[in-house]
Amino acid sequence: VRCVQETGVHGGLSLFKNLHMEVEKLSAFVEVPQDCDFTIHNIPFGVFQAPGTSQPKCCTAIGEYVVDLSVLEMHGLFDGALFQGLRSNGVTVFNKPTLNEFMSLEKKYWQETRQTLQKLLRSDSPLKDNQNVIDQAFHKMLAVNLLLPVNIRAVSYTHLRAHETPEHLVCRLLLEKKK
Repeated sequence: VRCVQETGVHGGLSLFKNLHMEVEKLSAFVEVPQDCDFTIHNIPFGVFQAPGTSQPKCCTAIGEYVVDLSVLEMHGLFDGALFQGLRSNGVTVFNKPTLNEFMSLEKKYWQETRQTLQKLLRSDSPLKDNQNVIDQAFHKMLAVNLLLPVNIRAVSYTHLRAHETPEHLVCRLLLEKKK
């Protein structure tokens, strides 16, 4: 999305004649049904398990497919500066059973990931001709199991009263512990 501004000059002042949004017409090399939520403009993240495997993998979705992000990472397709820095330090983000490590990164990593995925999934991407990577990374969504994408630590909320804020709870628990 980019803002386009047309201006005019009146008495030395710039005036906005017309300000409108132009949505870049991106299309994916994968067929995306008209009513599908998973387009090249909406890059979701999740975790899936392919049939016959025991290892959950991080993924995104496009059309009726999930895309194994660990395969793209393994082939060095996350080629932005931030991911190159991680890779040079031996860090992998998507070869994990949850999105926790990815979520712990700064927002700039998320942005680079989305930009890279849009670049890779575009209709003019060289990825569309790499059948080896496509066969490894793309799975029909109906053929996989979608899993809980994050590991949530066990937390007990039994001490939280309806009228207490979390800050009050901490104070009360600390005071009770002293007794």
